[in-house]
Amino acid sequence: MSRPSSYSEGLADEICDLLANGKSLVQICEREDMPHRSTVLRWMNSNAAFAAKCTRTREGPQADYLFDDIARVEGKVESGELPPDVARVLISSKQWRAAKLAPKKYGDKTTVETNAVVRVEQTSKLDISTLSDEQLDALEEALRATVAQLSAPVIEHDGG
Repeated sequence: MSRPSSYSEGLADEICDLLANGKSLVQICEREDMPHRSTVLRWMNSNAAFAAKCTRTREGPQADYLFDDIARVEGKVESGELPPDVARVLISSKQWRAAKLAPKKYGDKTTVETNAVVRVEQTSKLDISTLSDEQLDALEEALRATVAQLSAPVIEHDGG
């Protein structure tokens, strides 16, 4: 039997069903009744709806399947069917894949809270070497007036 090379909604649904059941695209395309991986990738590039459907399947059902499958692996360890060191590798792999497919749901959550005060200061430098004598006198007078205002006592008025 030859592999299908023409896109159809039925074939697209079958690919997404297999993705939802935890199969990778490589695993799916190794099957004789499925198109080659390059064909499926070409379909994704030329058919935005199919690409979006595959993406939604991976981010939702496939990630959920992988995460839920961890319990099956744990059960095999408990029954003695699977050695713990093998299970550790399988579980780690499934966790990693689920986190990559759905990082908001299965990724490591890192939150940082802070209470900080940010103070922004703006400074300017004045090159007085280019000022004339009149400009220097005006600057000196303005600085004296400013210093006098800053050192003047503050009088608060109660208004009553």
